[in-house]
Amino acid sequence: MKIFNKEDDKEVVYVALNDLGMLTRSDLPIPACIFTQVFSKPLIINDQNRWEFIRFTDPIAIAFFKNADWIVDYKFYRHMTEEELISHGQAISDEMNSIASKFNAYPESERKNHYDLKEKHDLLDYKFHSLPPILWLKQGYMTMPIPEVPDSDGFKLKSDTNNSFPYTIAQGLNPLQMLLYRNDGEILSKSEILPLGLLQSADSLLITNNLEKNEFFGDFEKTTKLSDDQKYFITTFRIITPEEKEAKEKTSKQKEQPLTLSKKIKQALSKLLKR
Repeated sequence: MKIFNKEDDKEVVYVALNDLGMLTRSDLPIPACIFTQVFSKPLIINDQNRWEFIRFTDPIAIAFFKNADWIVDYKFYRHMTEEELISHGQAISDEMNSIASKFNAYPESERKNHYDLKEKHDLLDYKFHSLPPILWLKQGYMTMPIPEVPDSDGFKLKSDTNNSFPYTIAQGLNPLQMLLYRNDGEILSKSEILPLGLLQSADSLLITNNLEKNEFFGDFEKTTKLSDDQKYFITTFRIITPEEKEAKEKTSKQKEQPLTLSKKIKQALSKLLKR
């Protein structure tokens, strides 16, 4: 997964380790700037870190990843409906089948001369299997450490210049996240008085945006935190899945049920035995 963004008026791209691992398994030429930044020392990719992102700022690296069509562009797919994602997946599958038919049509003795077709098929297969996580993210069944930075393509709300709150709230690369920061770039102190009205307005806008662009957005919970560098007050919404909602409701009903006489006796005996 790759995420293009503009930060401080400069283009950057974040690429998941999973994709960088696939890059090493292919025969694609790797620009020196990428190799130096990522592969100059041993890199172990596993289930614990495969969705972590590396940030690239070199124009050569950015151009390379723009042309790497086999890596899923998160911003292109993140607002698609389930039906649209399935349609894109089907188109990729059709292209794979076409390439496979073309490759298999060659006599076995000639196939080694058309290895480019096999590699294209393998890269498309990788892209095909990279689409489901987009849907799982939208549904709330999967989480991913998407970089916690303002999205240059997202909304921004600024406090009234006439008041004492020099803040901006921007939507994050994660559509379910927003970040409040000081306009002067300073850190947020512990004694900071945050603009409640601005936060509430941004909450409403974030919810409205997700209701419009994510068919699975419904029940949610909200958490807040301060970023490690103390420059962002981060609000994150998490989608509650239907299964999770059902389990919570079942637990709540069980707690609300009155104790029967037998249960009361068992509880009393249990307390006595523990003494």
